[in-house]
Amino acid sequence: MTAKPFSIKKRLILSILTVLIIFLTIAITMAYLFARHEIEEVYDAHLSQSAKMLESFMNNLSDDTITHQEHALYQAWFDAMVTARQPEKKAFTTGHPYEQNFIFQIYQNGKLIWQSNTSQLPIHHIPNFQGFADIIVNHTNWRVFQLPVTDNQLDDSNTNQSYILVAENSEIRNEITNEIALSSALPLMLLIPILLILIILLIDNNLQPLNTLRIAISQRHANKLDHIYLANPPTELTSLVSTLNQLLTELEHAREREKRFTLMAAHELKTPLTILRLNAQNAMTYQDQYERLDAFKNILEGIDRTDRLIQQLLTFAKLEQLKYIDKKEIDLASVIKNEIASLAPFAIKQNQEISFEGEPINFNADELLIPLLFRNLIDNAIRYSGFGSTITIKLFFDDSSITIIVSDTGETIPDEVKLRLFENFYRGHAENGQGAGLGMSIIKEIVTLHDGSISINNFEDEHGKLGNHFKVMFNR
Repeated sequence: MTAKPFSIKKRLILSILTVLIIFLTIAITMAYLFARHEIEEVYDAHLSQSAKMLESFMNNLSDDTITHQEHALYQAWFDAMVTARQPEKKAFTTGHPYEQNFIFQIYQNGKLIWQSNTSQLPIHHIPNFQGFADIIVNHTNWRVFQLPVTDNQLDDSNTNQSYILVAENSEIRNEITNEIALSSALPLMLLIPILLILIILLIDNNLQPLNTLRIAISQRHANKLDHIYLANPPTELTSLVSTLNQLLTELEHAREREKRFTLMAAHELKTPLTILRLNAQNAMTYQDQYERLDAFKNILEGIDRTDRLIQQLLTFAKLEQLKYIDKKEIDLASVIKNEIASLAPFAIKQNQEISFEGEPINFNADELLIPLLFRNLIDNAIRYSGFGSTITIKLFFDDSSITIIVSDTGETIPDEVKLRLFENFYRGHAENGQGAGLGMSIIKEIVTLHDGSISINNFEDEHGKLGNHFKVMFNR
């Protein structure tokens, strides 16, 4: 199943936006938790301070004064707060509506003796308890601080402990916390669309080199395979452009090889086809039966030569296109013996003697190209060493290399010919054969593909015969 194409730009935007939202959510949550913690600390401190202020206040008042003070001060305060309550919950000179969420009570021997006018809920003290507590009264959460008091002003008998209870509606804390969180989150949330626009603009700007590269690639075609150049390319694109340029170079070389092969094939096939045509025309004009048979024989020989030329052209074209070969272990001695056996009839025709010296040795090589290499080397020796020559193939090896030497006692090859022998279509013995000049080129290509080397030298044997050494070396 083919995967659907996707947009890098969209993926980047979605990924960055997702990460941004996650981090903003974490930041807002942490700000909320931090604000709530700080508010809890401040308000708890306020409750504790209020209770202790009441304790100090009570210690400075007599019993007769308490009732009068409570009535005079707190009734006036409560009336003012009723007047001050507004929906906007704003502060006035007479107080603040938030104060309605704050109450206090004073207990003596378990009996309520004093409370604020805002203490409308039945909140009771907790016996033998000191400190903070959370309680629920009529489905409303309250934060309570209870302070034990043993002062004689509250209890003359001093036999029972009295309590000051200060409470605050928890909703006020939640409201303030939510407002702080909202005030922190709202600017951040408003920033998201602005950040999104900036992200899109930045991504567009940074992806512009990709668009430039796309345009440059679209301008290349079969007849325009020049290299791509980008002004100040980013590091990520440098290797990509380099790889593309290597590919363009290989395509250019392949196109040149194709053109060269077409020209070579046309040029090399022109002569044998012309000769075939002449022989066919001669056969049609000859009246003598023997002359006609000779003409037909020449035609068959011409067909064989043309067929060999076509096979060599195709082989050479394939070798030029090969960059990597499939290697496996093969026995070189066995391959050489098989090629000698297949070419022996041609050597017998020339009254030539072929011998082989060597032990079995395995070598990692292409199982189709290595036989072709030895076939061409031995065939070359048979064709050009002359009638009655001796051909010797030697195989030997050591720890680092394998060497194959094909020797013949034919006419020695001049130095100027050696320099050009591996060129395409160069015929070193044009007068002695009907070759196409591709056999040695094919040999050279196969050796190169196997990271080997080939050299040609003249030699003189113990009987004084001169000849040629074709030496191939491979690394083990």
